[in-house]
Amino acid sequence: MIVIAIIGILVAISVPNAMQYRKQAEFAALKADLNVFMNAQDSYYTVTGKYFPDNGVIDIPSGSERNIPELGFSFKKGHKHRFYLYGYNLNYGSLSFNYCYIMVYADEDYNKNGSKDVFYCLTFIYNGQLVNHRQFYQLS
Repeated sequence: MIVIAIIGILVAISVPNAMQYRKQAEFAALKADLNVFMNAQDSYYTVTGKYFPDNGVIDIPSGSERNIPELGFSFKKGHKHRFYLYGYNLNYGSLSFNYCYIMVYADEDYNKNGSKDVFYCLTFIYNGQLVNHRQFYQLS
């Protein structure tokens, strides 16, 4: 009986810690995915001089399998978050603007503010000069 009580106490202590470590690991994996995604965008920009998609949006719903061969990036079936990939490339005379940003609607509340989180990662090039490089924002 005492052994069962001790095991129960240990489980009560360890389960919340394990859940917290799991969330931290998921958040680290999400940031790593964003980093790989931005690396792919940087490579695409180096080769083509623009970001993908050219003046458009790609919506990748959570759980859906999606291959983006232009970037060499794939989303596996069952992934947890919704991704939006934006690419805007504008040339107007001697002015050029190149934006790439990724929005992620997470299915978790990583910062514990009571609502699911939204993340935003931005790269902006103006007339060939890097203005923002992989600025990472947590919107909620």
